[in-house]
Amino acid sequence: MSQTIQPACHNLLRLMFQKVTKIFWTIHIKYNDLCRCMIKLVLSNTDMLEKLQYRALRFVFDDYESDYDKLLVRANMPSLELSRLRGLCIQVFKCINNLAPQYMCKMYKLQDKDTHNTRGAKALVQSHYNKVTYGSKTYVSFSTHLWNQLPNNIKAAADLESFKSLMSVWYGVSCKCYMCKWVQ
Repeated sequence: MSQTIQPACHNLLRLMFQKVTKIFWTIHIKYNDLCRCMIKLVLSNTDMLEKLQYRALRFVFDDYESDYDKLLVRANMPSLELSRLRGLCIQVFKCINNLAPQYMCKMYKLQDKDTHNTRGAKALVQSHYNKVTYGSKTYVSFSTHLWNQLPNNIKAAADLESFKSLMSVWYGVSCKCYMCKWVQ
């Protein structure tokens, strides 16, 4: 009797594990698609979602000893925050190359290389504001700053697919200025 119950329990647990894994990845993908255009959620919500992902990864891999970064590497996926930043950079790339709707493409302006004498490839004009409350924490200001932080080889990608593949190995900015701390 116990010999027939053990395989049945094992199959049931395997089926439950597959369902939970599928639900977890579905929620992860839907959340990232929903939040690609958002700059920053309320910090407590972001932290709660990252903790939820950490708990789900611990459950999926049945590993309660590893830290969050090791589980992300094991799952071959970025954190939710990094996914949103990558999605934002992809959206800016689409706007610069006229692959997005026209109203979005008008939000960004490339710098003239003649006037600024910089080595940057496809640098965007960063608007300056007198007050922090009006303008410096907007979508355009944040995305422009993030775009200008990207390495030149990524910004110089020829097409969207090559840009996405280069973004998949980008792990965020390493600058510690106010705006970059705001990103993190």
